[in-house]
Amino acid sequence: MKVLIPFVGVGLCCLVFCFFAVTALHEAENRRRPGVVILTVESLRHDLVGEDSTPNLLRAARTGHRFASHRAVSAWTGTNMVSLLTGLTPFASGVHTRGQSVAAGMATPLAQLAEAGYTVEGLQPFMAMDIYENLGLTVDGRGREPALWLAERRREGRPFFLWYHYVHTHLPYGPEPLPADWPAEARRRLEKVRSQAAILHDEVIFPPEDIPRIHALHKNRIREFDRWFADFWAFWLASGSGRDTILIVTADHGDEHGERGMTGHASTTLAGHLHEEIVRVPLFVWLPEKLTRPGDAPRTGEMSSHIDIMPTVLARLGIVPRLDLEGRDLFALPAAAPDRPWLGMTASGGFAEPEPERMRYFEYSCLLGGWKSRLRVPAAGTELFALYDLSGDPGE
Repeated sequence: MKVLIPFVGVGLCCLVFCFFAVTALHEAENRRRPGVVILTVESLRHDLVGEDSTPNLLRAARTGHRFASHRAVSAWTGTNMVSLLTGLTPFASGVHTRGQSVAAGMATPLAQLAEAGYTVEGLQPFMAMDIYENLGLTVDGRGREPALWLAERRREGRPFFLWYHYVHTHLPYGPEPLPADWPAEARRRLEKVRSQAAILHDEVIFPPEDIPRIHALHKNRIREFDRWFADFWAFWLASGSGRDTILIVTADHGDEHGERGMTGHASTTLAGHLHEEIVRVPLFVWLPEKLTRPGDAPRTGEMSSHIDIMPTVLARLGIVPRLDLEGRDLFALPAAAPDRPWLGMTASGGFAEPEPERMRYFEYSCLLGGWKSRLRVPAAGTELFALYDLSGDPGE
């Protein structure tokens, strides 16, 4: 027994050391200010998120919250992302095409985060365009993967806000060869979908029988995203990021796949619109346990919008916005919250509008109680109005 006493003492010391080390690590994690990661996916429409195309995303979603009636606010990336990152509608932001940005000096949510000591950054070179100026965002345009960026920020110990945009789901939906059993005439049309980044509205007309074929082509790119997300999610779990970081996954907008005879969105067709295939997009949110509150009751079946993202983030971080944000915290909706309309606005050609100073038309849309209206106001000519009952005509 006497020989064993020193070893017992050493073992006891090791246990005590491990206990205090784990306790210190736990306390350090609790003191760490929460981080935020917003991952947007290019042109990912709501109805193409499924077990056959995004099984890894849906598997991860079981530990988060899926908002089933989420919508973008415009038909192209720039306007949507400015609204998502500011909490302002397109009416308020004034960003409708290239060469436009929010007003300099605006107290945007990202500027407030930077003032609070957050590293606020985007990881794609296109984020340095004038559209995203004045948001409070710095840009690392070296094409770095978000997992590497996050690992570095976690090592630094500073709070952070990261916006990463997955771009590879944009047109073209190739380069795989088209199936040999597709009709020759269809193959001639769909070769454009396989090889072109933009297909103008008057370049080709896609008939209804092309819709499932275009779905199939786009799913090739969506499955690539899902495999990429599986790797990202593995890092997320292994790094413990979920314990202290908010993760939001959504899309900038959807893409038309022939429903109106076109493929793409405003910036690729130059015929922007606000039909459901463009604005209905997925939204997934993962909150750290320490950021949930006793009164939180996310009503994931209710209508949500891109303008709700930043109010939700700021509320979780305990930051009061200086701007009068038009969205709401999706995790603190009162049980008797009144119906709120969804509002959308898009320019005719988005980023690629031929003459940005002379917009050809604007389109506006409102959705409330299952009824959706669309109003197109051209620079010259007659206004066009349509009203749809989505419960009876979900495809408008």
